[in-house]
Amino acid sequence: MKTMLKTGLLVAAVALTFSMPSGTANAGAGVCFRAYQACIAAGNDIAVCEAEYWDCRGMSPPVRIVGNVNRGN
Repeated sequence: MKTMLKTGLLVAAVALTFSMPSGTANAGAGVCFRAYQACIAAGNDIAVCEAEYWDCRGMSPPVRIVGNVNRGN
């Protein structure tokens, strides 16, 4: 019975630890988003602004799938 109680408390503690926000995950997201909005407001190309936004966040830009559909005659 003690083993089951200890295991249950350990599982609950680990779950609680993983469910808590780290606090620094999106710390720079607001700054980067404001820079993105300023970039668009300045009249720059949206693709360039998005690339700068993801670079500011320290992430690679998401992959865009752009295809040319050939439907034939």
